Amino acid sequence: MIAPSLIESNLSATVFALDALKTAGELDADIAKATAVFVRRCQNAKLRGLLGPQPPWLWLLDGGFHFVYDDPTRNKAGLGKPTLGIFHSYGSTTDDGLRALHYCAQPDDDERQKEAADWLVTNFRADTHPGNYVAAHEPNREAVYYYCAASVSQAFRDHKLTLPDNRQWAKELSTELVTRHKKDGSWVNPVELVRENDPVVATCNAVSALTRCK
Repeated sequence: MIAPSLIESNLSATVFALDALKTAGELDADIAKATAVFVRRCQNAKLRGLLGPQPPWLWLLDGGFHFVYDDPTRNKAGLGKPTLGIFHSYGSTTDDGLRALHYCAQPDDDERQKEAADWLVTNFRADTHPGNYVAAHEPNREAVYYYCAASVSQAFRDHKLTLPDNRQWAKELSTELVTRHKKDGSWVNPVELVRENDPVVATCNAVSALTRCK
């Protein structure tokens, strides 16, 4: 039976659960192996050993992640190849995806983790939520900006990722967050879609990100 909308599994809830289990010392091998099946399904893993002409949609398999399979609405960046059900990769989910892969890593997951890390380094932006959005979803690109800031700071810190050309992700991100700081001490997202327009939600994520930027 398929679970009702908003009840079925998603990558964000999964990484929070993995984080809690790991912290509590309860993330055993059986749980990790079972969870890895779902996590892998959310990754646009690259194809290897492909012979013959390269399909034009191959660029969509870039090593990044989407939020949940088979949901064109909640996958924020939208469908890149509708006939094949390939969703665009985007920042917040790839942050979560890398962390989830690490928590439930299987023996053959090294290349998957490398692909996700490479996606994050290549696409890192402090001033926006990265990813290739379809036109219809573009107005909501910034909806999870502060969640992305919190998640990307944890992914970069925990996995010791670095940017090329001597760029410093922590400096770029913290500078952008300070610029967005309101006079009353809060942060607020002008986009309402996932409730970051509530200063409690946005501020919690912003403070988490700044803490990890130290």
